Amino acid sequence: MERIVSLTTFSEERAKKPALAYWLNRSAEERIAEVERLRREYLTVVERERH
Repeated sequence: MERIVSLTTFSEERAKKPALAYWLNRSAEERIAEVERLRREYLTVVERERH
């Protein structure tokens, strides 16, 4: 799988991706909690794939 990275500005992202605007309006605590939830979910999937 090839990783693709594109550079953009925050204003372009806000216009193109409403999810960014949503998360920028959440508190730091909410954003960190979601990152932790996603991390746990990812680790669960990885662990299932090992077995």
